[in-house]
Amino acid sequence: MVKQLRRINITGDWHIDFPAGRGAPDHIVIPELISWSDSDHEGVKYFSGIATYNKKFYIPPEYIDDELIISLDLGKVREVIEIYLNGKNMGILWKQPYQMDITRAAQAGENTITLEVANTWSNRLTGDGLLPEGERYTKTNITGPDFLKKTLWKDVPLLESGYLFLYGDMNEAGAIATVCTVSLTAKVNITPAVPIPLSGSRSRTKPFEGIHDSIYARAIVFSDGGNKAAIISAEIIGFSNSFCEETSGLIEQKVGIKQENILLTVIHNHSGPVTRVYKDDVSPEVNAYADELKKKLIRLVIEADGNIQLGRNPCGPCDHEVGVVHIDDVEGNIMSLLLNWLCHAVGYGSQKLLYQR
Repeated sequence: MVKQLRRINITGDWHIDFPAGRGAPDHIVIPELISWSDSDHEGVKYFSGIATYNKKFYIPPEYIDDELIISLDLGKVREVIEIYLNGKNMGILWKQPYQMDITRAAQAGENTITLEVANTWSNRLTGDGLLPEGERYTKTNITGPDFLKKTLWKDVPLLESGYLFLYGDMNEAGAIATVCTVSLTAKVNITPAVPIPLSGSRSRTKPFEGIHDSIYARAIVFSDGGNKAAIISAEIIGFSNSFCEETSGLIEQKVGIKQENILLTVIHNHSGPVTRVYKDDVSPEVNAYADELKKKLIRLVIEADGNIQLGRNPCGPCDHEVGVVHIDDVEGNIMSLLLNWLCHAVGYGSQKLLYQR
């Protein structure tokens, strides 16, 4: 049984320390989180650098459990944040989502969270642009951010800065969500058993002549204890819309995973078998392979769903150019990696007739 507990919202005052010599006060207390640029204090409004947020919050004893994962959801940060919990460094976040698995440092009762937040140099340069030269906190020979428009720093709008968490319509200081992510991967060999043409080149007119690498499909099933989702990836060139609709519909019937929660994807392999992705008028052998592939993918999801186990998806730095989902078991061992990268790699020429990955 997967445990899920309610969200803990961290509300109330935050203590913020600023470094000396940057124009901001040494210490302030704020009742709710706002952008530094919205502060009434000139030194905070135009501050650039690293400020340190501190706060204590309470975690109920029932949240500290080997089967539960405690994930810190910071919401909105401008720009980079380093997280400490009870004196332990949890890591650095620099892009959305600003979320972090803090299970290893969380404790029942009182916890102390420290957040070191850094913004860009822009706001301090704007503030200095409004000051006489002898009273400025920084020095630069760059007169503004845009040489072509000749915009001066004093005219540059202030950027949002600091820790700004906004959750829904409520201005809350932060949130802890206790979530149990469950996943398991399975794979199946989908290399054709009979000779059919290779995809990826119109000049290939003959069936394959051999197998350099067997090709596979893999599936992973996620569950939060109530809802489930499945991702299936195959080492072929593509799926047709009708194939996806039919296969995902059958998976919903047999496994109970909603069709809208099923993702069928491929690596766009130019050295894999022809499927019905580009045309329906194909040979009986290709039709037979597509039908068998559909059955294998359904059995694959059934296998993954039937062997589900506890896992965790640690939140960390997010790179939107290369999508990576890293899934561990509860002891920190890698269970699976999901990667998403747009490419169009073609390893073989049109005259090579071997299957490969």
